[in-house]
Amino acid sequence: MFLYLIVLVLIITCIIKYDFGKDTTNKSSVFWYYTICIILIFIAGFRYRVGGDTLHYFDTYTDWPTFSEFSKVDFFLLPYQPLWYVLAACCKLISPDFYVLQIVQASIVSITSFIFIKKHVKFKFTAILFWYYGVYFYFTMEIMREAICISLWLLAVDYMIQKRYIKFYLIATIAFFFHLTAAILFLMPVIYSIIKKGNISFIIVSIAIITSFIVISMYPDLFINILPAKLIYKVAVYYNAGEVNLFVKRDFLHIIALFLLIQVYKKIHPDKLEYIPFLKLEISILLASPILFYITERMVNYLYIFEIIILTNSLIVFSKKRCLRFQYSCVKLFTSIIFIFLLKTYYYGRHPSKVPDTRFYNLIVPYESIFSPHSHPWRERIYYYNEGVTND
Repeated sequence: MFLYLIVLVLIITCIIKYDFGKDTTNKSSVFWYYTICIILIFIAGFRYRVGGDTLHYFDTYTDWPTFSEFSKVDFFLLPYQPLWYVLAACCKLISPDFYVLQIVQASIVSITSFIFIKKHVKFKFTAILFWYYGVYFYFTMEIMREAICISLWLLAVDYMIQKRYIKFYLIATIAFFFHLTAAILFLMPVIYSIIKKGNISFIIVSIAIITSFIVISMYPDLFINILPAKLIYKVAVYYNAGEVNLFVKRDFLHIIALFLLIQVYKKIHPDKLEYIPFLKLEISILLASPILFYITERMVNYLYIFEIIILTNSLIVFSKKRCLRFQYSCVKLFTSIIFIFLLKTYYYGRHPSKVPDTRFYNLIVPYESIFSPHSHPWRERIYYYNEGVTND
């Protein structure tokens, strides 16, 4: 916990000094920006049995094929997608230890996120604070495979917006062979172009998404011959995972926060709306959460970064010049920030339903490294009591 707090203090110090202070020296700012990135890579890379899905990967890593064994392997019978095993085999060329894959995965996720954030926000350290508290632990210590797809999505999204579809679909295809949830990327250009047309189109997309989830949940057998078997299996597993009612309430508050955020951002930045359709899509998906809860949660993972970008860029409304002019917007944005912060805090603090005297933050607290390896039985129970459901 102390290590995480040190990083938090460092980020907040940089926010005060560079984002909202008088010291805006570019070289110093860039140095500390990427220093924080490297620190976060090392924290995730050198962890020992810290996280959720990490535990399963750690325990099965030695069974994954090396390059010399690829000719004997039927990838269709393996639980994960082929490029994940290719990445792991590359890491095994360096060392058979799992921490190498951890470092590589954390590097991909952190570097692409830091570059994307720096490209699209003014207050980059503030955005990193939101990213650190909101998705860093989840992306590097939980959904390791899917987080690589999300990183590829960040590389491809501007190609999609610029309608350079060959490059976009090439990257989307690579992502799909890391994790099946990247299938959403193949539909993204169509969904994006429809939502971008206006509110009526947004409503139509929302109805279409909800209807699609209803049909899939009522008649899953119809899709067995259309969609990959592994994808159908994942749908069934996530759908039967439970705790739907509790999280529907959480998603409802999230929808309110996004709605307020969109209103504020459109008023402050009416000429920079290229990422607004992604927040509208996020609302559409969250509206469908009562039907296929865990599936909608996985789809929303691809949209969190745009929430962070738009939230950070909206903070300019609190400046002296705008605060008096946009008082109502200030209240809306403050409410949105509070909701988002409380919802994420709730995620960390909630009780695992079958593991007494623990909370979900125990998956990452206390931190253990490969230099002094130590496992915690209660952490193992939090993950393994629901093995196969939470597995990435």
